[in-house]
Amino acid sequence: MIYRFREFFWNLPDNFVIFVASIQPFFSIVVASVFAILLIGNFENDFVRDLLKDSESKQITEGTYGFVEQLNPLLFNSQDYFINPALGDVAELGLEKLHNLDKQGNPTPAIGSEFSTTDGGKTFVIKINPDLNWSDGKQITAKDVVYTFNASKSINRADSVGSKFDNINITQSGEFEVRFELSNLIEGQESIGNFYELITFYVLPEHELKKYEQDFEGYDYLLSKVGAGNLRLDDIVGNSFEFVVNENWENSDFSIDNYSYKVFNDREKLDFAFSNGDIDVVSHSPSLISDLESQYSNFEIVKNDLPFEKKLLYFNTQNDTLANEDLRIALSYLFDDAKFYEENDFIDLESTNGPINDFSWAFSKDDDNKQFEFNKDLFDLYKKESGLEFSVDSPLSLELAYLKTDENILIADFLAQNWKDHGINLSVKEISYEVLTGELLQRRNFDMLLLETSFSVDPDQFSLWHTSQIDNQGLNFAGLSFENIDKTLEEGISLYTRTQRKDAYNKFQISFTNRPPVIFIGQRQFPLLVRDGINGFEDLEINYARERFENIEQVKF
Repeated sequence: MIYRFREFFWNLPDNFVIFVASIQPFFSIVVASVFAILLIGNFENDFVRDLLKDSESKQITEGTYGFVEQLNPLLFNSQDYFINPALGDVAELGLEKLHNLDKQGNPTPAIGSEFSTTDGGKTFVIKINPDLNWSDGKQITAKDVVYTFNASKSINRADSVGSKFDNINITQSGEFEVRFELSNLIEGQESIGNFYELITFYVLPEHELKKYEQDFEGYDYLLSKVGAGNLRLDDIVGNSFEFVVNENWENSDFSIDNYSYKVFNDREKLDFAFSNGDIDVVSHSPSLISDLESQYSNFEIVKNDLPFEKKLLYFNTQNDTLANEDLRIALSYLFDDAKFYEENDFIDLESTNGPINDFSWAFSKDDDNKQFEFNKDLFDLYKKESGLEFSVDSPLSLELAYLKTDENILIADFLAQNWKDHGINLSVKEISYEVLTGELLQRRNFDMLLLETSFSVDPDQFSLWHTSQIDNQGLNFAGLSFENIDKTLEEGISLYTRTQRKDAYNKFQISFTNRPPVIFIGQRQFPLLVRDGINGFEDLEINYARERFENIEQVKF
């Protein structure tokens, strides 16, 4: 026994060599595997990304395409949110509105908790939730609401949030109650029907705003680290907005520690950050989302309907040819939306029809309210009524301008190819954002224009179609001018009861579709690319994309 034990140690070097030789194939495989994992980590591989991602992490990082030049909520308007949605996302993550709106335009609780009217609808009373605090621990009171409202109203800019507050005055009627009084209404009317949408603004802390010495318009970055809601803004690093849990808010069932919102002004930079495993959610980048989803099996696309964001084909009704109402009706019957969506079922749009959504309390399917589904016979009928002579051999020439996006290219090419068979020579023109805003919209220099438009939740569309909105500061890009439409829009915005307003908007829909200024191409769907294991971004009842953060406590790992 002693001999064998001594012999083992005497021959140990040789035995070790024999042992290593015997396991060399297995050892080589292990080394190669480790090397491969490290090598692949430099490439786009979802396994490695998940391996490297801390499974215990309670941080979500969202990457989005856009730009942030200013973050002053007092200057925001609906078009700002629409053109640059990152603004609304950041505001929604760190602030709370006075109230939110459901799809019917009814107020729902936020900072305001109870809503009522007095004086026949001339005075609106909103009670403030007394259990809410700012992120620095100070209580939210009626003083904050009054101060924010008056600060917004003091800004002398036509595109600010307070530009619509001229006929509204606010008073504090208690520590947790405010009263809005309406004045200078249209003669003979008692109220403004879309009041609650007019005052859907982000409330800012009065003790913070005092620092700015009333020069609210002069600050591009008025958003401070004192906010409201489940999260608070902790830091801004470049275009990365870092939010952490607001410990002064009720977070009993909140599973996120940090929410990092990163804004990239270049698609390639966003793509690179994603490939490095830095991004959990991708937003506002439909084509990139589609590309990435096909490459990474551990991510999926989640879509939510945005019923108030629509793709429109604008007719320039000031154009000599397109001033012809019968021609516009004929062209409206020529868009075969069923065929378009069948051929492009991957697109983030769905069919829509008319200026007011069919689920709205103001919608009315009157026989005289045209529903423009593709109809060759009706196209021929209204073509004849137009008095214009054109055919395949002698076509009518029109130009369609659009921002260069994959979606717009599909739509423009589809229209050009399909209309060609009906005697329309549609030339398509790609334009830059600078040309769109500086020339086409300012000077109304186009025949037809593909453009996304944000509609209000309330059926009021005064700003989009009223004659007074035709100049270069207004949103009536089609140049639509018709006395009956103006009258119905004025009635709809000034009447109080929904029964009265519905009658006005029924007349509006009939007048509108008998001289259509646009073709409704589609209603927006909002896609998000979300990492597996993150839930709560799906099946949302939202009006606009930014509202996905209103109830961020439902986002779970």
